[in-house]
Amino acid sequence: FGGPYVGLFATREQHIRREKATSNICTNEGLIALAATIYMTTMGRRGLQEVAMQCAQKASYARRQIAALEGFALPYSAPTFNEFVVRAPSRADALLRRLASEHQITGGLALSHYDPKRPNDFLVCVTETNKRGEIDALVNGLKGVTGS
Repeated sequence: FGGPYVGLFATREQHIRREKATSNICTNEGLIALAATIYMTTMGRRGLQEVAMQCAQKASYARRQIAALEGFALPYSAPTFNEFVVRAPSRADALLRRLASEHQITGGLALSHYDPKRPNDFLVCVTETNKRGEIDALVNGLKGVTGS
């Protein structure tokens, strides 16, 4: 075992006829689509509009607060919905690790994981579930880990 012929003995779901398979890789996609349909139906048109407005307003507040911090910048001026890129005064991955360990805040996604030419950039996402106090805690945490 461990040689090149082991694959001959493997039972793989994608090689089994549909009626004999015990699972279906498309099941996850179907469940996600069902969950999204239930959510949208439950929220209704006005509910979805309210969620969208809250996302946009809270993200705008977060953008303004973070941009006001010394050393932080918003590299893109284009309109955003609920996600935006922040340029930190130091490496974003290290800053976000400190934010998590010292303040228990998941502050964003370091973009250097996807583009090494962007070591100080990180992506922030704000949704309707984020409270103003949580956004303020993020801003204060960023202040704390950078000393600004």
